[in-house]
Amino acid sequence: MSAAAGDILAQLDPFPAAVLSRRHDILGYNRAFNAMAGDLDAIDPAKRNQIWLFFVNPYWRRRLFRDRRETVHHLVGSLRASMAAHLDDPAWTTFVDQLLAVSDEFAELWRRHDVVDQVPPARDFLSPAGDLRLTSTKFALEESEATWMVVFSPRDGDTRRRLEELVTRGAKQLKAV
Repeated sequence: MSAAAGDILAQLDPFPAAVLSRRHDILGYNRAFNAMAGDLDAIDPAKRNQIWLFFVNPYWRRRLFRDRRETVHHLVGSLRASMAAHLDDPAWTTFVDQLLAVSDEFAELWRRHDVVDQVPPARDFLSPAGDLRLTSTKFALEESEATWMVVFSPRDGDTRRRLEELVTRGAKQLKAV
């Protein structure tokens, strides 16, 4: 991730934002995204992948998304769509094999062969600061066609205030709540 992308992420607080690879690796994020995601700083950088966290991390499995079922379908379908260009890439195939080994839920969804290529515009998250009603916007990064930035903006005033609280109090303090 470029320094410019990192600067943009920092300026977007209190709107959660992250830079993601096509495989959903979390390459960078701002304080708001870190707080909403349950303290990514505490997670091994090699395991900072949205799909991995969604199926393996207890916080992401239980608390992060209001509509978990819709979200898992979207994430697995998006991974399948992106993987079409990487079928011979050991990093991609190993990643999928590892998920298949640790998550029956992922395996069941993977067998469906669903493909999804759009980010749902509205997302509702659960957070220690309260429910977050957000709109997601995806931006392709010019530095690489293999990465994009996703920015979540509040759909109401209560969500805006809760995002400000997340950034002010920080991920570690709120995770304990």
